[in-house]
Amino acid sequence: MLRTLFLPLALVLGLSVQGCMFVNIPLTFPPADYQEVLIQDGSRREKILLLDIDGFLTSGARREAPLVGLRDSTVNEVADRLAKARDDQSIKAVVLRINSPGGGVTASDLLHNEIRRYQMDTGVPVYASLLDMGTSGAYYVAASADQIYVHPTTVTGSIGVVSMFPQFENLGHKIGVYVEVLKSGDNKDITGGFRNMTDEQREILQGMIDSLYERFLMAVMSGRPNLDSDTLRDIADGRIYTAEQSVDIGLTDGVKYLKDVLDLVRDETGAPDARVVMYRRTAERSYDSVYAESDTRGLPQPARVGASASGNTINLFNVDLRSLWPDDSPVFYYVWLP
Repeated sequence: MLRTLFLPLALVLGLSVQGCMFVNIPLTFPPADYQEVLIQDGSRREKILLLDIDGFLTSGARREAPLVGLRDSTVNEVADRLAKARDDQSIKAVVLRINSPGGGVTASDLLHNEIRRYQMDTGVPVYASLLDMGTSGAYYVAASADQIYVHPTTVTGSIGVVSMFPQFENLGHKIGVYVEVLKSGDNKDITGGFRNMTDEQREILQGMIDSLYERFLMAVMSGRPNLDSDTLRDIADGRIYTAEQSVDIGLTDGVKYLKDVLDLVRDETGAPDARVVMYRRTAERSYDSVYAESDTRGLPQPARVGASASGNTINLFNVDLRSLWPDDSPVFYYVWLP
């Protein structure tokens, strides 16, 4: 049932007087089930599933906060779509449409694992098509695909791990602020930021980063057997690559627009008339472009009025109150930070 937010009349009137001041009041809708929508028409029997992986990669349960509504993680969205795809024997291939700088190390690893499990369980081939960017954790996910293609303007690479720990001790000395930390061991507040790290603590964290980096390399080598360990380490120093460079060094298989990738998939799967479908929480039934959005956050499109980026709220006013709640974040990232 739709939850309705009641505001005191005085507050509403007060906001209307302040002509340039707006407040974004999101009304939450319960998430709908995923429905199949048609992207490109074709055979009634054979399908290619287009699956979006975009934005910052997140994991964890669906979250809800007062006035904010529901927000699902990338991992949950992809896992739900793949679960639905498992029940459809007419799907001949999955194309991952990736546009992401990466994200948390766990989110990247879980997405990689979910796609690999789907491949093993179904035998359905998976292709990746990288759009604007497919860097770091997004490339980690793409490495689960049988083949990876980039658009002419794609930025990819940035293989590696990053973690940032602001240090405030010196600033505290300057402005006369001191934070007393009570702890059970010397390293309990290692990432707290209220005192400068010791060399030993930097070594502890660097060891964790090195371990996560090795896991990244293993995922890439598993998906790109043409790359030996020495070659991969040479190119996996965190740098980014253009589309052509990524092909030359073996990170991707070619430069193709998404429509050309779909034509290739049809040819390689022996399904020349396969239609392209997408799973979406929407009332719309068909689209005219393979670049149609999948609406990954899930409100029926006709209901969206000034919709927020989360996609499951209607914003009646214009200030995002989600900023009032802290966003739990991982400490280590497979992400490109331009």
